Amino acid sequence: MRTTGLVFLLLLLAAGCRSPRPEIPTMNADSLREFLPTDGKLMVHYFHAGRRCATCELVESTARLIADGLPDSGVGFATHDLDTEESRQLAEALGVHGQTLLLLSRDGSKNITTDAFLLAQTRPEALADFLEYEILHFRPAP
Repeated sequence: MRTTGLVFLLLLLAAGCRSPRPEIPTMNADSLREFLPTDGKLMVHYFHAGRRCATCELVESTARLIADGLPDSGVGFATHDLDTEESRQLAEALGVHGQTLLLLSRDGSKNITTDAFLLAQTRPEALADFLEYEILHFRPAP
């Protein structure tokens, strides 16, 4: 009985941090311009709640490390606390409704939240490779 209760508690704690991640509708290029880096290539936006678990922090720090580690790539990184009014307004403008890792380029948007969090929880050593691949392959051609 104790084992069942412990397993239930662990599952509850693991699921507690994960808010629903609806797919973000693709936005047209004109509506994305104000959220892109000045050179217009690619922006990585990470939206989060004020209180976060270790997985949330791992996704953010790894995404920032990858985005910042691509010199002269035109990749920018921004984090947004959804507990602030400014971030809520940005989230609404982008169609974000919760914790989200979003790639934005002049060609559109891509929500990579589900895959990033799945890797962070099951294969954290593969998270950086996944994020680098997604960022490099989502960048628009010059």
